[in-house]
Amino acid sequence: HITLTGEKHQGERTQWQSRVPQWGRGSAPKIGKWRRSPFARKVPVYNWSPQIQGIISSSLSYDLIPMMFLSGYLAGRVGTKRVVGVSLFATSLFTIFTPLVAELGLVSLIVTRIAQSNSQGSVLGGQHALWEKWGPPHE
Repeated sequence: HITLTGEKHQGERTQWQSRVPQWGRGSAPKIGKWRRSPFARKVPVYNWSPQIQGIISSSLSYDLIPMMFLSGYLAGRVGTKRVVGVSLFATSLFTIFTPLVAELGLVSLIVTRIAQSNSQGSVLGGQHALWEKWGPPHE
């Protein structure tokens, strides 16, 4: 396995190589050496302390509650479909670009996660507006 510092222990196979069936003695001839897949990529390893990992994980909920209230108000003003649609699209973009942003640095990752929290809070607020409109009358 690969350690947090990115060092690889000697004698271990890569992720792709460990999926290749290993033949027992006498069951099949070994042909050549192990080869890496042309599609194999090096997985980035981040050396983040548990405290930093906690900040990164919790940054997803920093602005969640205030955005629920604001997006409920916005849903009443501009329409629920627009608020939920734009928020879902933004959340999807932030999720897709998270690995790229993590390569830029820790601060940019935390800022992106807070922005993702804004858009996810807007989805939740829009869902409450939808429930108000489409839910049963006495619920």
